[in-house]
Amino acid sequence: MIIPTDFDNPTEGAMAASPVESEIREVVRRDVAAVRRSPETDSAPAANNNIGILVRHVAGSSIAEIDRLTSELSALREQLLSQGARVQREIIKYAHLNQSVAQSSKILSEGAWKWKTIKQQTHSLGDLPLKG
Repeated sequence: MIIPTDFDNPTEGAMAASPVESEIREVVRRDVAAVRRSPETDSAPAANNNIGILVRHVAGSSIAEIDRLTSELSALREQLLSQGARVQREIIKYAHLNQSVAQSSKILSEGAWKWKTIKQQTHSLGDLPLKG
């Protein structure tokens, strides 16, 4: 997070800040300006009151943002858990399919070997002279 020191002249990094940070900066600008404009007669109690209001306002915004982020993270957690379960089911299906393909390949290979052996035996019988 970028914290600018000059609130009247934001830098590029400050321009790219989140809307919450922008709102906080705006509240600080308004409240600081109000404190600067307040007459000297009010002095410490009024300044403390303004600062107290500012702190409550900023804290309220921060707490609301934290609550929103917490609920978003909870929703994302649930989504990740469900997607993880789905991926696990897909992997199990793939493993079963892979095992079936391996068994089919073995059966086909054995069958082809038997056919090849029979064919070779038939050709070798054809080369034998006939008795008769």
